[in-house]
Amino acid sequence: MKENILVTGSNGQLGRELQLLQSLIPNYNLLFFDSKLWNITDDNRSHELFSLYKPKVLINCAAYTAVDLAESQVELAYAINSNAVNSLAQICANTNTLLIHISTDYVFHGNSAEALKEDSPKNPQGIYAKSKSKGEDYIIASKAKYLIIRTSWVYSQFGSNFVKTMLKLAETKTELSVVNDQLGCPTHAASIARFLTYLLTHFSLEELYSKTGIYHYSDANPTNWNAFAKKIFELTNRDIRVNAISTAAFNAKANRPLFSVLNTEKVKKTFEYTIDDWEVELKKCLALLNE
Repeated sequence: MKENILVTGSNGQLGRELQLLQSLIPNYNLLFFDSKLWNITDDNRSHELFSLYKPKVLINCAAYTAVDLAESQVELAYAINSNAVNSLAQICANTNTLLIHISTDYVFHGNSAEALKEDSPKNPQGIYAKSKSKGEDYIIASKAKYLIIRTSWVYSQFGSNFVKTMLKLAETKTELSVVNDQLGCPTHAASIARFLTYLLTHFSLEELYSKTGIYHYSDANPTNWNAFAKKIFELTNRDIRVNAISTAAFNAKANRPLFSVLNTEKVKKTFEYTIDDWEVELKKCLALLNE
């Protein structure tokens, strides 16, 4: 009988990409839950599902990700990104379940001369960033076996994201202003899903237990949002003028990291994994959107 893996946040970008790949993970039975089937802030429901399915792995894709809205929905952001994560980590510790938790580049803030490593000092700014950072801290403080996967600038064929927003705007606009002073790495959710699939098919649970820790995963080659937008329009043959604007001029409610390039050497070396350039992954996503 195959062991169970529980996946939260199944309607999110990563959750939906994982559903497409579940047939490639034949050694496990993946069970997907959206927020209606499993609100992770409901401790009773969490205990109920662990008792029922006795999972060997929990992949927590559930998160409060409305960065600007979080500034006015503080309690909800912390309830989902911090307190619920603490509860899940404790349950995983008590049941010897591996916790794979998706985190964010937002835990960093400031300028750096080089790509950020897993042990680089955190400096979260804004409620979303602070709530995600606190969630990480709870996991680390727990006695659970865990893989915290920090990623950045996630987009996909599903949900709301930068790529789909740019394509939607291109339907009615001939000129756009996009910030050019935030440096990071766009990451295709399908790329993360393929990496998680690789982990679950190439390593035993015992091997993954032994690799407990934080890992950075993003597609390769840093860029800025302005250049990212231009590449989207170039690859889709759209004649859109993309003007440069500063983060300060954009004046979003929540602070954005100006530099959040993640160093992925630890992932590549620990798991002997190759990560593609973001432009390669963008072409894959655009092909999916064009089907």
